[in-house]
Amino acid sequence: YAGCDNGSVWRSNDGGTTITQIDTAGLPNSAVGGIACRPTDSTQVIVGMQGGGVYRCVDTTAASPVWTNQSGSGSTGLPDSPVNDVVWDPYNGITYYAATDVGLFMTTNAGSTWKNMNVLGLSNVHCNSLKVSPDGAYLYVATFGRGIWRIPLANITFTSFTVPSAFIYGDQSMNATMNLSHGAPPGTVAFITESSPYVTTLTSANFSQNATSRVFTIYTSQVF
Repeated sequence: YAGCDNGSVWRSNDGGTTITQIDTAGLPNSAVGGIACRPTDSTQVIVGMQGGGVYRCVDTTAASPVWTNQSGSGSTGLPDSPVNDVVWDPYNGITYYAATDVGLFMTTNAGSTWKNMNVLGLSNVHCNSLKVSPDGAYLYVATFGRGIWRIPLANITFTSFTVPSAFIYGDQSMNATMNLSHGAPPGTVAFITESSPYVTTLTSANFSQNATSRVFTIYTSQVF
């Protein structure tokens, strides 16, 4: 893939012998700052624009590839700042990172909201380039005048879901615990579903930063 100063994006499947323009719909007329493929599917691509914003195409091999804005909006959106590089998380298909003139940002929900990663220890600095290490262990960021920084990445999974009893009786409540394999990054959310009309609980549970467990309450009603 190649991005140009005029906002065009190109794809080659044969090492550059032939090349196809794929920015037919959805991209602004702005220089491309960075391009990243989803690690598990090279036809899914995100681009960062120097005019601001991150855009995603779910199939660059389509006859007319469509790009959608992944920048969010308002106070939880990506700042209106040049995006100099982007990279996809190696473990999560809806998590990506954007290097901007005002710092490093991440989304854990495909761009609906963004978090400032400077609060994790990185200086509030112009970020130029991003790279995930070959083993997927670290995200590296090169800055303007403040050196190269890194932060560990982890393949976070649920390890267990526990309740204090093997039986749940009607008209009672009890605390349940969800456990993670690693500390949660900022913005980690677990979505909860239940199929019984006699059980009420959260539909989603937010994990505190670096937490490895989350306790929530399950409420039950009388069956008869």
